[in-house]
Amino acid sequence: MPLRHSYQCNKKGNVMKTTVICDVMKFDGYSVNAAAAASGVGQSTLHRFCDGTRGMQIEAFAKVCETLGLELVRRFDEDSLTEYLDGLWEYGLEDLVSNEYSDPKADDWDQYLEDTRADSWEGDDDEEFAEWAEENYSEWSQEYDAEHYDVWESAARKSFDEREIERLKSQDWVVLPDGY
Repeated sequence: MPLRHSYQCNKKGNVMKTTVICDVMKFDGYSVNAAAAASGVGQSTLHRFCDGTRGMQIEAFAKVCETLGLELVRRFDEDSLTEYLDGLWEYGLEDLVSNEYSDPKADDWDQYLEDTRADSWEGDDDEEFAEWAEENYSEWSQEYDAEHYDVWESAARKSFDEREIERLKSQDWVVLPDGY
């Protein structure tokens, strides 16, 4: 399970003490001096941070995280959420989600064929019926999409957006080990 730890910034944008960084340094065998040298952050800055006497600029904090193999993950605010979701949708998520549309459509096509064969098809020739079905699928598909796809896409998008918003809102700035 990933290590999740929130941290807070003061009004100047400095990260206030978070023990997770100091704990990871100890666990990985880094002294404050070694972690400072490896990350390029001043030794006194990191020492004061670990002592809890001072905060640390987010840029320095990010360097220490990178050195320790940790990753910062950002929580999205309301203003950037819509832009983020639109970007995902435009990037091709619509194509991935539309696979959920194709199964019910295929089921409806099969039902349409059964109904047509039972109600109005004259003849017993399976091959002839298969040819008729092939010739008529394109027209049926266009009519089906015109009637159903916009409604389905809107519902799929709304459902995706709601799930993604809940997922993102549940996050805070967290520190995650690489690979998670």
